[in-house]
Amino acid sequence: MRINRDAYREKQMPAVILVVCLCSSLFFASPLVQAKESHQSFMTPDEMFDASALLESPPTVDSARFAADVEAMKAGLALKGTPREETAKIDADVTQGSSVASSFSPAFGFDITKERLPATFELLMTLKGDLDKIATKKPKKAFHRARPYVVTKVDTCRPDIEAVIGPMKSYPSGHATLAWGVGLVLAEINPERALNITKHAYELGVSRVICRQHWASDIEAEVAAMKNVRTQAEKR
Repeated sequence: MRINRDAYREKQMPAVILVVCLCSSLFFASPLVQAKESHQSFMTPDEMFDASALLESPPTVDSARFAADVEAMKAGLALKGTPREETAKIDADVTQGSSVASSFSPAFGFDITKERLPATFELLMTLKGDLDKIATKKPKKAFHRARPYVVTKVDTCRPDIEAVIGPMKSYPSGHATLAWGVGLVLAEINPERALNITKHAYELGVSRVICRQHWASDIEAEVAAMKNVRTQAEKR
């Protein structure tokens, strides 16, 4: 049976919006807000869902969009050995542990640590867990898209983590999901640094293409999804 994607989006979007709204509003409710108990979810088990139907299918290999993916990969490969690729190597670890907090700290304008900004730090860790559950794990399994280095046989900037990230988990990008989910929330918390924050979120996505571990369309799918969630949240 085919899923009616539009109906599914309408049904499940409120749960996604709930995560973003709670993250944003948490910091405007009280200046004395305390950190949540370690990494609790913003969503109940009943609100968790598979976000696969919220995403369009990845481009087929005979499409113009896939041809653009290949060209973007080649452009990234041309940066091999440059400082930008070195940055991409570091960015590859943004989904590990609390790395996302330290990665966004310069753009945010403050060190996001458990000691200095406990509420912000805990929010990011909780958001990270929720985004992984609803927007990354099941969709990756559903779409089962081969990563660039599998299809083209080129090396990546971080061959040491290829076994960890999985060869058939390219779509959608978990890094882009995390980068834009966190970026949009942090921009709400500190609007004066919004441009710096969203620029960093964008660069984290670009790093995945430069590293040859994601296609450009893997990144674009999640960027569009997160921006749509933010737009819907603002309307509510």
